[in-house]
Amino acid sequence: GQCSALVSAEREEAETLSELLAALEAYKPLSKRIKLLAEFAEELAATKAELIGQVAAALVAPHAAALKALVSDYVEEYSASKTALGTLDFDDLQVKVVELLERRPEIAMRYREQFRVVMIDEFQDTDALQLRLVEALSDGDLCTVGDEKQSIYRFRGADISVYRAHRERMERQGALVAELDVNYRSHGDILGFVNEVFSSAEYFGDTLLKLQAPPGPRVGTLDAALGAAPRVEAAFIDSTDADGAGARAAEAATIAARLAELCEAGAAPRDIAVLVRTYTHAHDYANALTAVGIRAVVIGGSRFFRLPETSIMRALNRVVANVEDGVALGELLASDFIPISSDALAVLRLGSGERDRRSLWALLTEADTRLTGADAQAAERLVGVLERARERVGRLPLRDVLLLAVEESGWDLRLLAGGNVGRDAFANVLKFARQAAAFEDSVGSGPTGFAAHLDTKERLGDTEAPASLADDGSDAVRIMSIHASKGLEFPIVVVPGLAAPRPADRLAVRASRRGGGLAVALRTPANDDGDSRGSSTWFAEFSDADAQAELEESARVLYVACTRARELLLVTGSMGMRPAKGTSAKYDLARLSRVLGVTIPTVGPSDGIVTLAGAGTRCRVRVIDAGELAGAALPIEAESAPGTMILPPAGRGIPEEPQRALAPERLSYTQLSEFEHCPRAFWVRRVLGVRPMRIPMPGQTDPLLFGTALHAALRLVGADGAPPSSERVSAIGRFYELSNLDVVRLGQAVRRYCESDVAHHAVAGETVRRESPFAMNIGDKFLLTGSIDLYSRTADRALVVDYKSGGTGVAADLRTRYQLQAECYALAVLRDGCNHATVEFVRPEVEPDEDGDVQRVAFEFSAADRETIERDLLRRYGEIEASAFEPAPSRECYHCEVPRGLCPERTRPDNLG
Repeated sequence: GQCSALVSAEREEAETLSELLAALEAYKPLSKRIKLLAEFAEELAATKAELIGQVAAALVAPHAAALKALVSDYVEEYSASKTALGTLDFDDLQVKVVELLERRPEIAMRYREQFRVVMIDEFQDTDALQLRLVEALSDGDLCTVGDEKQSIYRFRGADISVYRAHRERMERQGALVAELDVNYRSHGDILGFVNEVFSSAEYFGDTLLKLQAPPGPRVGTLDAALGAAPRVEAAFIDSTDADGAGARAAEAATIAARLAELCEAGAAPRDIAVLVRTYTHAHDYANALTAVGIRAVVIGGSRFFRLPETSIMRALNRVVANVEDGVALGELLASDFIPISSDALAVLRLGSGERDRRSLWALLTEADTRLTGADAQAAERLVGVLERARERVGRLPLRDVLLLAVEESGWDLRLLAGGNVGRDAFANVLKFARQAAAFEDSVGSGPTGFAAHLDTKERLGDTEAPASLADDGSDAVRIMSIHASKGLEFPIVVVPGLAAPRPADRLAVRASRRGGGLAVALRTPANDDGDSRGSSTWFAEFSDADAQAELEESARVLYVACTRARELLLVTGSMGMRPAKGTSAKYDLARLSRVLGVTIPTVGPSDGIVTLAGAGTRCRVRVIDAGELAGAALPIEAESAPGTMILPPAGRGIPEEPQRALAPERLSYTQLSEFEHCPRAFWVRRVLGVRPMRIPMPGQTDPLLFGTALHAALRLVGADGAPPSSERVSAIGRFYELSNLDVVRLGQAVRRYCESDVAHHAVAGETVRRESPFAMNIGDKFLLTGSIDLYSRTADRALVVDYKSGGTGVAADLRTRYQLQAECYALAVLRDGCNHATVEFVRPEVEPDEDGDVQRVAFEFSAADRETIERDLLRRYGEIEASAFEPAPSRECYHCEVPRGLCPERTRPDNLG
């Protein structure tokens, strides 16, 4: 029975297996059909894509034809304009030379015979046209030096395919190939890191030429400061719990804290460079550094016309030209020029009712504006500033009209109180004023013409670099673009923002070389609902190629940045690294995390040493929680670190009622001297704003005008100390309406100065700056301002030269007269990091002394004098604050320029002259 049951069970199992096998046999045709169906789906998708491409091409065809016609018309018109003017543009200089050499081989041969070898450095940045020019001149004797991994100027037209094709062609022709793999710049650990990271599959793979350190011991400039610590550091900022601004603040704070440690250990700020891909958030790093007491300067960029302060100055200029320009006046009201509330803007917008057709200027100036309190005061101040500015047009240079308006509004003080961002914004205000002066010197005059001039520059895509009040030679951390750093080197390099997103791709036209020509593709216009209708085949193909090229160049940009470092490399970036909100690992930081073995998601903050297996290089790797740093404010110090020429008042704005503030918040040494001479005259000129009208006697030269001309001429002294030509001096004299005799006198003064010992010493400095402005916060009481005629510096020693016109005065009296001015100059350069200052007042109009040198009055200062000078300046300001501005007793008032009605002393019988 047991056997029977077992046999029965086996029979049932066999039948089941047979049924399964039969089912599998029946499934074979079905699987084939599924496979065929999948192949059909793929074919259908490909057909659909091809159809969409054809439809898209048909949609863009009219636009392509219009674009082609437009370009053709433009080329024809532009060429005709150049022909009429007899001019060439930059491209012509290349195109026409290439055409000439290729069309006239005898001319090309004449040049070839002059060159035994033609060499091109940085060949990876060469484009096809430039290569044609060089090959026409080289006759095969061509030496090219380049590194494909440093090709980062694709946006300028550099084509890496040109480099690759040229190299392959030269190798086929038997050219000698030499690999220069020894790097004399960077520490061996940095080279090991670069070799390991960029030879990985994430970057260049086995195409990377690995760089080697030279044989023998290497002594670095920062060995004592860095010790045995790893020379490469990577900081991953976990931004899972932070927004974009918070993540940037955390990254900036991390960089600032680490650089503060390095400076404390002995590194100098000038040893450090922060290399950014774009300047969008450069000031985040600058402000974070300022918060820890490290000076920073942002160098370069081309965003001048897009800056808020530039927009405000353009609006100011347009309103000065025409108060009925409602758009410009609206921009000014909505800006920080003279702050006004949003409620006030709404009141002005509505006017007195829906049918109110009055202009914005009329609403501001008429009595029924319905503004109250601080808004009414702000509107009244703005109107006053603008009306006074308009009154000055034609009487003063436009530069002065604009800068006086900025000063009267108090905007300059608010900017200077705003840390690095505010200081650089004020530098751009000054640059705007210089552009106004240049416009009036060479193009035209007046605010209307200047406004049109700026509109033309913007329309033509003219770019300008923003300004900075810090000198890039000072002891400050440099913040600059990676592209600008190419060819440079720095002891410490920081490369931040490795997870920053790339700019969105919104190109409407793409091009690619095809068969010796240029293929152009247009983006398909959207339908009426704003939806995309697909891309033409070419546009999709070109887009994919551009995306791949951008990814490859991004790797090369990072490679260039890392190889700028000599002693220490710090790379940072922020991204979501925990699963709470999903990770956002992207761009170079994600690639770097995989090479360094940083696991994402992470479990929390960490700080450790990673040894790269292939190179044996140690790298410090940190993971930092942005949530713990993002909320922390970055306070701006009341006084910046040493090395600062521009020191902002900490947290000081403009008084609510500035007309009651009798002690000005900004003073120059001239104004301090005025108060000491006569408090009443100071009050009339500096508090009431009543300026004297200078009318020289017939036949006399205004001494101030001659002094201005002398300064202008001495500003043109060459870097080698050579005087400006006599033609330039005469032109300056004519501009300032000097007599022929005074022009001769001007030329003599310039020559005497240039032949003097002090002039020779000045131009021998390592850094020489002319017309160098300064502003210093004195005890959080007032801003001391001025401008140094010539500032020459070598190491920590400074020579300050001030030009003085006039030819009278006893030496002892002159020392007393110039003492305060010398102290102010000395304080400026001592705060700029100098330990010794020589201040020389040069009087080139005075006949040379016995040894043939010009008359001069010299003062010597050291760092120990700084506190004494500051204390004396605060004492002087305290006297102004406490003063009732009474006339000075026992003063000669006969020549005083204060109106009699404002000074009782001027009404005395013996002072009625």
